Amino acid sequence: MKKISLTLLLIIYFLVTAKAEDFNTTFTYLSETSSRVEFKLDNFYLQQINLGGTDYTRIDFAGRVTTMDEGFAELPFVNVNISLSPLKNLSYKIVSTKYTDYLLDFPLVPSRGVIYRNQDPSTIPYRIASESLIDDYYPAQLIEMMDPYIIKDVRGTTLYFYPFRYNAVQRILRVYTEIIVQLDEDDTDPVNPLLNPSGRYFTEMEELYRSVFINYESPVDYPNIGETGDILVITTTRDETAIQPYINWKKEKGYNVWKEVVTAGTNVKNLIKQKYNANPAILFVQLVGDWADIKCDIGGEENAPMDPMLGCVVGTDNFPDIAIGRFSANSDTHVTIQVNKSINYEKNPSGVWYDKAISVASNEGAGIGDDGEIDYQHTNIIYNYKLNPFTYNTHYTVYEPSGTATMVKNAIENGASIINYCGHGSKTSWGTTGFNNNNVNQLTNGNKLPFIFSVACLNGAFHSGDCFAEAWLRKNNGGAVWTIMSTVNQPWQPPMRGQDYFNDILTGGYNYNTNPGNGINTTEGRTILGSIALNGLVLMYTESSNSSDLKTLQTWTTFGDVALQARTMTPKTLTLTNTNLQAGLPFETIVKANGAPVKNALVALSQNGTYVKAYTTQNGAVSIPNNFIPGDVLLVVTAFNCNTIYQTIQSAPAAGPAVYLDEVTINDTYGNNNGQLDYGETVGLNVSLKNSGLELAKNVNATLSCNDDYITILNGNTFFGNIGIENTVTVSNAFTIKAAPETPDNHEVLFSIIATSEGSSWESFFSLTAYSAVLNYDSHTISDPTGNNNGKLDPGETATFFIVVKNFGNSDASNVIGTLTSSSPYITISQEQANYGNIAAGEESQKTFTVSAAASTPAGQMVTFNFNITADLGITGTGQFTVVVGQIPVLIIDMDKNHNSAPKIVDALNQIGISHELVTTFPNNLSLYSSIFVCLGVYSNNHILTAQQGSLLAAYLNDGGRLYMEGGDTWYYNSPTAVHAMFGILGQGDGSGDLSTIVGMAGTFTEGMSFPYNGDNNYIDRIAPTGGATLILQNNSPVYGTAVAYDAGTYKTIGASHEFGGLTDDASTKAELMEKYLDFFMLLPPSLLEQNILIPTGWSGISSFLIPENNQIEVVLQPVINNLTILESQDGIYYPGQNINTIGVWNYDQGYKIKMESAAQLTINGWEPPNLQLNLKKGWNIIPVLSNCNVSADELFNSIDELQIITEIAGNKVYWPEMEIWTLESLKTGKAYMVKVTNPISITFPECYRQ
Repeated sequence: MKKISLTLLLIIYFLVTAKAEDFNTTFTYLSETSSRVEFKLDNFYLQQINLGGTDYTRIDFAGRVTTMDEGFAELPFVNVNISLSPLKNLSYKIVSTKYTDYLLDFPLVPSRGVIYRNQDPSTIPYRIASESLIDDYYPAQLIEMMDPYIIKDVRGTTLYFYPFRYNAVQRILRVYTEIIVQLDEDDTDPVNPLLNPSGRYFTEMEELYRSVFINYESPVDYPNIGETGDILVITTTRDETAIQPYINWKKEKGYNVWKEVVTAGTNVKNLIKQKYNANPAILFVQLVGDWADIKCDIGGEENAPMDPMLGCVVGTDNFPDIAIGRFSANSDTHVTIQVNKSINYEKNPSGVWYDKAISVASNEGAGIGDDGEIDYQHTNIIYNYKLNPFTYNTHYTVYEPSGTATMVKNAIENGASIINYCGHGSKTSWGTTGFNNNNVNQLTNGNKLPFIFSVACLNGAFHSGDCFAEAWLRKNNGGAVWTIMSTVNQPWQPPMRGQDYFNDILTGGYNYNTNPGNGINTTEGRTILGSIALNGLVLMYTESSNSSDLKTLQTWTTFGDVALQARTMTPKTLTLTNTNLQAGLPFETIVKANGAPVKNALVALSQNGTYVKAYTTQNGAVSIPNNFIPGDVLLVVTAFNCNTIYQTIQSAPAAGPAVYLDEVTINDTYGNNNGQLDYGETVGLNVSLKNSGLELAKNVNATLSCNDDYITILNGNTFFGNIGIENTVTVSNAFTIKAAPETPDNHEVLFSIIATSEGSSWESFFSLTAYSAVLNYDSHTISDPTGNNNGKLDPGETATFFIVVKNFGNSDASNVIGTLTSSSPYITISQEQANYGNIAAGEESQKTFTVSAAASTPAGQMVTFNFNITADLGITGTGQFTVVVGQIPVLIIDMDKNHNSAPKIVDALNQIGISHELVTTFPNNLSLYSSIFVCLGVYSNNHILTAQQGSLLAAYLNDGGRLYMEGGDTWYYNSPTAVHAMFGILGQGDGSGDLSTIVGMAGTFTEGMSFPYNGDNNYIDRIAPTGGATLILQNNSPVYGTAVAYDAGTYKTIGASHEFGGLTDDASTKAELMEKYLDFFMLLPPSLLEQNILIPTGWSGISSFLIPENNQIEVVLQPVINNLTILESQDGIYYPGQNINTIGVWNYDQGYKIKMESAAQLTINGWEPPNLQLNLKKGWNIIPVLSNCNVSADELFNSIDELQIITEIAGNKVYWPEMEIWTLESLKTGKAYMVKVTNPISITFPECYRQ
């Protein structure tokens, strides 16, 4: 061991000559299945530093990414990323190591955890956590391997090396100078396998793969390398017209563009995955609309939108595979402004302002920024070493403390193509200069539109009002054309790394070995801003996969055109050596800019909805096959930093006649008559041929051909007769085709028509889109009112599974059947199959299944359910989900060193009779528990929740958990974790020791309660509710809040700053309070309700608004069995006299026909259903009355156009709007009715307020 004294020698270098890169990793293949990674540490130094009056030792090392566990030593680590085979896991073993131990005079600098940009770093103290003082090395593992992840078409993993490990008790730093690891493929079940690679390789992704993976090998022999990805546009009907010019322009430019229209408020996560699986060429997704229009998953402490995660379409990891952008708009006018900006930026560049850059930055971050940089140092390095050597010549700097909003305004109006911001921020402003929404709205920069990389908190929080990003993009005649801004409070370091990578990729790559900074080297650039954002985020998360990096990745949102090509210099003038186009011959030309050939210029030709494109070679040459008919053809040529060629050229005819296709329309009158080609449908094609030649075309015949496996041509020949010069002849049902039942949705079919006349022939091409139904399991919920009503399946319970099937396709599905199965020996499914009826395109339907868990089911048993879907014409779908059976009602995690509350919680639970577990460390699987109670304690014997623990609790809540957490410092004094913002608690101050009497709040479930307080009483945080939460307990004197409850809908929380164990039983008891807590958490079973139904003699209709306590049909009808003749449902019968029962169980969401020998009263005991929605299929339905009140027929159906008629069962009253007959005024509770509708619909019964 070496003794290192820093008292006199402040800095010790371990190499005489420092290198820019102080470590290296090498990768070597040993065989087809084995490889070796060698890590060598070349240089580092230690520095004595005084922080807050305490002397520490700091490690200075080229890899400035460090561990972030608050209170533990701050230790640099490095990583290497390895590409994997699609279906093999990788294991590792450490072959050898070399290390030296150093005894330090002063402890290592403790990490302050994740510091966010809404915090002042100078106010956050350096404190060594007591739990870090263990006689062992931290981190515990020398190497960690990440679970395999997938980046579009490449599967990989990351090895993390921890060359610095620290024993805080002995103050020994162990430094590894060499680590050799062997990697071996194994035959275990692959984790996150790459099952369906696209088989295509995209220009936008190649450099990312090379930069990330040390062993990536480019498929240079692959014929399709260098393709451009397709664009998927998702909009609502409101903005469909406004977005169309954008779609038209992108198609004209050379992109394949697909459009999907969704209902406002749709979470499009599953839609994007489904569309990507059908078309893996999709690389860009353009969302159109505000948060209310198009949604994604939410996350982070702020429960904010995570648009980038919509790009995770391959595998189960957090690495986006495709780029997501958003035109955030709450009106079609906002869409039009942004679309016009994007089109004009690409199509009509002008001016000499593009080579100017703006940097706006704070003067904070010394020592804590990425690479230790202050914010303004960071942006200066970006300009001096990246932008300036590239194309930029002017740098406007607006830095603290002298920078002002006016300086920002002046720089923008002078013209600049890029703004790099790094500093504090808010929802409507930049912290540095205070430049805000109002300032943006006053800009007059016209078409001099910058794109912006913004490192700041909340600039992109578009889900809660008009944010800063939206102001820039929605500004007419100014503002910005594109930006990336965060929906949450950003951590300090990760977005700085991301901003580095954005600029690296924009400027053609960056070498960190020879330039300032540390990071992953890149050698090639990108010009599409969505690709730059995607590449940069992936590189950032690859370098360090901490929770703060993940949060940054998830919430850094692209606003604007995801496929926008950036401009960074005055546009060069494009010229073409040829613009002549002759029908039937390839279009060939050479593209030049300022006289020099241009590589990768995109050349596109289009005519009447037919689009072809190609990229130029190294020599600027391009050859595009030409099947255009004589006439106008649009030519569009675009290239990076060049003007755009947008002109109409002529496709010249040859001599004589020239007969080409003019128009094709679909005639499906004898199909479903929706004007489109659907799976299993036979349609006619109405075809128009035009003679664009110079002579009469005589005796024209036409032949249709198609090589598509899903299309059969039933009639492929038609006679058109003579066609005069410039004349058109149309033949209705000229051809007849049939789409196979197995035709995929959105399947593009290419057809050829060859027209012949007196020995001459002309070939035309056209395409049709064939559509199909795409059925998939969508979601499930569990209702268990006959058990403990916790919305979960527990041992011995019978529960109702509500399973939603959605048609993600563009054609209707008929006679949909869902079948639920499980191979678990503990599970019984008494009703395995449900008839979902018809499900229209884009619609969904919900049906119920009855599932029982054996009483012997072990606690925490993971049960897999398989869900299979069938429909007419061979349509199938599948789904799989897991359910934890036997959740333990309560888990108590006692982190309090004094153990004040946990024993008292145990006592209270025992009095109530609720089973529980008590632990002192976080278990591996929190999903085994219905609720969790976390006791953190009070200073100075408290536990500080770590970022990892906070993330685990946040994930638990996002899965529908119930969480109680108490701690004296956790709400205000300590740094928040991912879970804190989910409590709806506002920390108001770090209080003192003045808890006296804790009292309940009027109007809440604690009303009237009072507890003298006799627990730990130091620095008790003062808290208040926010965001819809409720204050439930407060200190009596002085008055301040100590407990807050929050019902988020999908999860529930209670947070307290006092200790449960400090409450003294008096007029109220802790057991009574615990019972209130558990009732709020819905862990106590509800009381049974009763419905009495009078059934007359003969035929009638019957239903129940309750879920029966026992839903077996024999049990439900036992009270009237002696009077019952027969019961009929929509799908079965119960005929006890003949021992026939094809119904099985009573479903509350169905109506029944019943025949009685004599009148009787049926009493049903049960619970209210979870919702009052009813799905009706096309045609006749027997519907129940989901209400304990009579319901007005007019109120329920008046606004539904699909309704035809409602009739009584065995009665003569009807509700028949078309015939204006209204004798049926109300639907009576307990009865059932016949309803006929023209299409599938959903109705929702009103709440019943009758006592």
